[in-house]
Amino acid sequence: MSTPIKQENPRQYQFRNTPSRNTGDGAYEKYFKNAVKIHQQSVDLRRSLFASKLDDEISVKKVTTKQMSAKKTVDVDFNINDENLISSDEDAMSVDLEIPVSKSRRSVAVIKRESMARTPSVKKPKSTPLSRRSTFSAVKSTPSMQKRAASRIDQTSDALSLYEKARIKLHVANTPDCLPCRDKQFSDIYNFIETNLRNQTGGCMYVCGVPGTGKTLTTRQVILCLKEGVSDKILAPFKFIEVNAFQVTEPHQIYKLIYKELTNESVSAENAVGLLEKKFEHKSSEPIVLLVDELDMLCTKKQDVLYNLFDWPYKKNSKWIVIAIANAMNLPEQVMSKISSRLGLSRLIFQPYNHGELEEIVRLRLQELNVFESDAILYAARKVAAVSGDARRALEICRRATELAERDSAKNSKSSNLVTISNVDQAVKQMFSSAKITLLTHSSKMEKMFMKAITLLYQKSGMEETSLNRIIETYNFLCRAENIQPLNRTQLLNVCCSLAATKIILLEPCKNIYLQRVRCNMSTDDIEYVLNDNK
Repeated sequence: MSTPIKQENPRQYQFRNTPSRNTGDGAYEKYFKNAVKIHQQSVDLRRSLFASKLDDEISVKKVTTKQMSAKKTVDVDFNINDENLISSDEDAMSVDLEIPVSKSRRSVAVIKRESMARTPSVKKPKSTPLSRRSTFSAVKSTPSMQKRAASRIDQTSDALSLYEKARIKLHVANTPDCLPCRDKQFSDIYNFIETNLRNQTGGCMYVCGVPGTGKTLTTRQVILCLKEGVSDKILAPFKFIEVNAFQVTEPHQIYKLIYKELTNESVSAENAVGLLEKKFEHKSSEPIVLLVDELDMLCTKKQDVLYNLFDWPYKKNSKWIVIAIANAMNLPEQVMSKISSRLGLSRLIFQPYNHGELEEIVRLRLQELNVFESDAILYAARKVAAVSGDARRALEICRRATELAERDSAKNSKSSNLVTISNVDQAVKQMFSSAKITLLTHSSKMEKMFMKAITLLYQKSGMEETSLNRIIETYNFLCRAENIQPLNRTQLLNVCCSLAATKIILLEPCKNIYLQRVRCNMSTDDIEYVLNDNK
């Protein structure tokens, strides 16, 4: 017989006179089965106690508020006694599992009756029971809160709802029914695609222009009109694929993206090139219109990606119609001659919007809403046209001006409900009030000239990165044009490091200092705003 285990921890199992496993008479197995049975009884005891506790919580909801507060005292006493009574499975076995189930249940009932006897009796009030009041409040409270919120909006003025409608219409993602000021470009793209669809031939068109001039939006509207012609059985069916170079991390991944849009199958970039090449060996059943946005991001040293994209439409059995969109106007001249010969034949340039066109775009969106003063829209259009001519920036400024006007209207009920020039001017200052703009505004003249050279290179090439050597050459050209004594290379390198320290530009490490890549870390619109504001 083994000696009993010493009780060092109250949560340890303690068995007395535990038989040995090697007796061979089955005493150990019998003892083990008995221990398991007692353990199961303790588990059932705990479950029954928790079930009774849950029933008590449900019954508590059917008493009055004062009874509820008195009952909480009872529940506290019951929980304390329950915690002392209900121990874990190990506690039950540590005392040789001598607590019978019936005795424990009777103890719980006696404790509850004693605690209820100690609780002072409370007369039942004549008010609505708590359960009915809680049901009523749960159903009626939320709608009444919504009605009160709506009533506040109605009490102020109808202009608040107009502000909200104006913000929805001025949102950049809200596509208008018609595109103003782009009728010529729309007809050129439409005629180019329609001609190739009717002739069942392929072709390429290069669409370029500064950001925010409606290149992608106009092309999408053309595709919608062509699809309406297909539904009316005026044109033959075609498949439309749109890809953006910003969606890929490496230029060759564009093959994978095109193949997935074409067949809904995912393959590697290497396999996608071969599979797309095989498609041109057989005569395709329907034409394919491919829209490639941000084309300048696909430039490589070998330029094989651009070559394949613009060579596929001229294959023997190909019916590919490629519409390439980029910011750089001189991209065909920068690539190889065999690529420029395909791009240069059909080139469409989107010029920046002037103030009259920007004003028309904003007014067309707000034609049903009288929210802006007439001079306020013109002021916003002139501000944006002087910097970049970006329609998206004009919409964002007007949208922010409505928020400022709504805030002023809520503070002062006597103020005008229309968006004024002061609201637009405040929105313009907020749009161009970042920390980087402040740093560039207070920078030296040569630092601004350095940033002007970067902006000029971006406008010419459309590439966000360029080498330090090219920036220095452009900087010297600008200094000669403005009759300014330029800095030498060492001084200009210090200027570059000073701008990089403030994170206005980013430098890529390179062994040769003058061949390192330089990337502008702020929008070119913000740079032009600072440069034009200092004139």
